[in-house]
Amino acid sequence: MSINVTKKWVGDNGERPNMVVLQLQRRSESDSGDESKWEAVPGYSEITLESTDNPKTDGETTTWSTTISDLEVYVSGSNGTRYQYRLVELDEDENIIAKRGTFGKEYSVTYDDPLTPEGQSGTESKTYGLTVQNKLREYELPETGGTGTQPFGVAGAGLMVLSLIALLHHLQYQWKRKGVYRCTTSNGKRGKER
Repeated sequence: MSINVTKKWVGDNGERPNMVVLQLQRRSESDSGDESKWEAVPGYSEITLESTDNPKTDGETTTWSTTISDLEVYVSGSNGTRYQYRLVELDEDENIIAKRGTFGKEYSVTYDDPLTPEGQSGTESKTYGLTVQNKLREYELPETGGTGTQPFGVAGAGLMVLSLIALLHHLQYQWKRKGVYRCTTSNGKRGKER
């Protein structure tokens, strides 16, 4: 059995690396659903794909690929139990980048679902494909050149002045009503309370 291993880039910001490190993993079909059972396929714990590995470009999509041959379909010593295979990408520290994780700051990473090869007999050999896709994140920039904050500042200052006038008017009215309002004469002496 063979697997065509593909790294797919969607979009380009000019900061794409020249190489990536992938890992081919497998687990027994009977362990399906148990994420802890995945293990690196011996000899393929680090697959280095470079921009020179069968590059193909179609619009904004670029792919790098290689083929891995002579992979086992069946778990040795089992009664026809097949392996499942998946392809993951490793970061600089050789950790697996989580599905829907990020590569650098600009690319989101997605993986194909695990594949279970069909049963094969004799010298028959089928080729399957697994892909890791990195898609350039698109950001919406805010609009610029608008009115800014000046109209809001002027409106706020106007409301504060109106509030101050209303408060002074209200206090003057209350003082007159309670008779606290006092008059002074032109010579500075206090007049009578009203």
